This record gives sequence, C-alpha cells and structure tokens, in this order.
Amino acid sequence: MAALTVVMVLFFVMALGAAYTNRTLILEQRISLGTYRAAKALEASEAALNLALGLMNGGLVNAQCQPSVNPADNDYRLTQYTELPPDKDIQGAYGLMVGRGNATHIVTGCIMTDSSLNCSCAINNVANPAIAQPNNGIGSAFHFTTFSANANNNQPAPGVWGVYGTGCGSLGTGRDDCSKSNGSPTIPKVDGIASVALTMGLLRALPLAPVAALTAGGSVDASAGSLKVSNPDSASGYTVLSGGAYVAGTNDEFAGPAGSGVEGRRHSISQLSDLAALANDGWFKTVFAMDRVNYGSQPAARFIDCTGGCDQTHVAAVLAGYPRNPIVLEGNLTLNDASTLGSAANPVMLVINGVLTLSGNATVTGFLHANSVVWSASTATLSGALLTPGSVAITGTARLRFDRPVIDIVRLRYGSLVRTTGSFNVREGYY
Repeated sequence: MAALTVVMVLFFVMALGAAYTNRTLILEQRISLGTYRAAKALEASEAALNLALGLMNGGLVNAQCQPSVNPADNDYRLTQYTELPPDKDIQGAYGLMVGRGNATHIVTGCIMTDSSLNCSCAINNVANPAIAQPNNGIGSAFHFTTFSANANNNQPAPGVWGVYGTGCGSLGTGRDDCSKSNGSPTIPKVDGIASVALTMGLLRALPLAPVAALTAGGSVDASAGSLKVSNPDSASGYTVLSGGAYVAGTNDEFAGPAGSGVEGRRHSISQLSDLAALANDGWFKTVFAMDRVNYGSQPAARFIDCTGGCDQTHVAAVLAGYPRNPIVLEGNLTLNDASTLGSAANPVMLVINGVLTLSGNATVTGFLHANSVVWSASTATLSGALLTPGSVAITGTARLRFDRPVIDIVRLRYGSLVRTTGSFNVREGYY
C-alpha cells in the first residue's frame, strides 16, 4: 500500500508537470503564430511601399497596375498627384489628387498568392475595381495611398512625396479587407496587420538646367548650312553658348527676348571648353550630378542599347509607355524622318551617350544631351534645349527655340523617387 501510494503521488506530480509543459508549449505556439502573423503583415506593408516606389518611378499603368501603352492611361505620379504651378515657393511640388480621408480617396490594393500578385489601380481619378479573391482564401494583401510629405500642416513640399502602406497576413473579408481599392479609412478585420509610412524624395533627372537653346563645349560650325535660334525667356536670354569658335552660316538668325534687341549669342567661352576637357567625364558629372553608369541605372531611367545604332522608332517605342521618364541611349541616335517626339505636356528627355544626327525633318520637344551633334535636316525643329560637350556641325538648317515651360517640366518633375533617410516609420493609424 505504501509503494502504491508513492507511485500514485509520483504519477500525479508527473501529470502536473505534463500539464504545465503542455500549457507552456501552447503558449509558445501562440506566441510563435502571433509573431509569424505580425512578421507577415509587416512584410506585406513593406511590399506596399516597394510597389508604390516602383509605380511612381514607372510609366503609364492600367487599372490592374500593369504597364500600359494606352495614351488614355496616366503615369502613376499624375494618378496620385496633381502638378502645382512652378513658382518661388513651391517649385517642383505636387498636390494630392484627392484629399486624404475622403470617400473617394485614391487607394491601390493588391492580393499576393503563391503564384501571382493581383493589383487594382485607380487611374484618371476613377475608383478602381475590386480584386477577385482566391477561392481557397490563402494569401496576404496590402494597400497603400499617398500624402503630402510636409510637417507644416501637410502642405505640398518641393520634390517630396509620402506613402502609407498597410499590410495584412491574411486576406480578410468584405470591403474592409486589406486589399481595398477605395473608400474612407477603415481598419481591416484580419488576424495580422501592420501600417507603415515612408517619405520619398525626388532625385532630379536634370539638376542643372540649361540657360540657352544650344550649349556646346566645342565649336558650332554652320558654314555649310544655317542656324536659326531663338530664346524668348527674359530670365536667361541666351540663344547659343559655345566653348569653341562659332563659324557663321548662310542667313543665320539669333533672336533674344522680345524688346531686348540682343542676339544672346556667345562663343569661345573658356569655362565651357575647360569643362568639356575635364578628365573622367567631368562635363557629364557636372550637368547630371553623377556619372553615366549610375545615371543609366537609376530607377526611373529607361535604357536603350544603341551600340548598333538607333533611330526614332526605338525612342518612340519607349515613349509609348514611359512619356515622362529620362531615356538613356548607349550609342548613336539618328532621327531620319518627320517623326514627332515629345510634346509641351510630356516633353522628351534623351541622354545620348554617342552622336546625335538629325537628317530627317523631325519635330522634337524636350531636352537632349549628346556627345556631339550633326544636323543635316532642312526643316527639323527642337523646342526646349540641346546640350553637348562636343561640337555641333550644321549642314542643313538648324531651328532651335529655348522653351522655359518645357525645361521646367523636365527640371522639376523628371527623375527617380528614392527613400529619404530616416523617414520609415511604423504607424498606429490605418488608411
């Protein structure tokens, strides 16, 4: 009886130990599951920020957030923001397309499954459609929206954007799910949720704006043709600036701002020739604030391999989907027909790491930079600005006009959005 009593007591103690161990195990499993859900939600919110950056640096998008060549679609920056007039206070600033917290608030939502990422974008200020959820209900989701990143009453700030990202470890149900596409701020009804904020800064594609229609580090030779240049902008007034000599052509014309009575032409500028002669591509680094390799690798830049030569068809193919992105061409570009590249609303920006040849009567609106220029066309026109560290040889009739509004769009709007240091923050509010 004594032995039996001792055995029963030991069994009872063992049962208590097993119960305690099981309770601890269950608690650890719950902690582990909660940590998994929280981590999954946080990763989903991070995915929201990354997609927002990708879309803001991309081109035209359709209602499924996929790249588009439909001119009726818009790029994501203009889907989320409206351009504000460039003035002394808010140069390069954007205003929100729709006020934050509004019933028609623009939101982009996505559902992530093992095999795909399905998203829904609001384009042209129209609420985007709901996303069909997978039948098995397995996956995670997120949505994001934008705000004016300025500590001063949330007012627009030059070259600065903000994005809120909300991620969920599961899909949720109904209009309160995490992949919502529009509507007032609500907290998704899911088992794991995280909300983060990020400020994006614009790395400008053209940090140093030109002040003349034509700027050359070398000579400008129009002896076999003619040069007709105008600059109506009173803030700059220059028509042609060259580091080398200017060789006059037949019936050259230079027109400065109205009423100024000056040609606005200067040549043999030592500062330009010295800059063009700098080692390690000093001209390019001065104009674009980085070397050619890094410039072509920035998120918003579109790259075209022109080592075998390119023409306007190659440029037009990229512009169809990316009308407001800087285009970098590695090699020579020849414009040999009457194509139209760029417009006053969407000027083209071409950075040509080679020779630019205009042999056709193209109409170009925007900013062009090339190693050197050969102009043999008779009626080709450029409205904007042309820069080169090399020489300009004119055998036809070169018609250039400095266009300040076009250059301002390129200078203040074009470039890559990047994460600003120290701006990532975990939030308690949800949008």
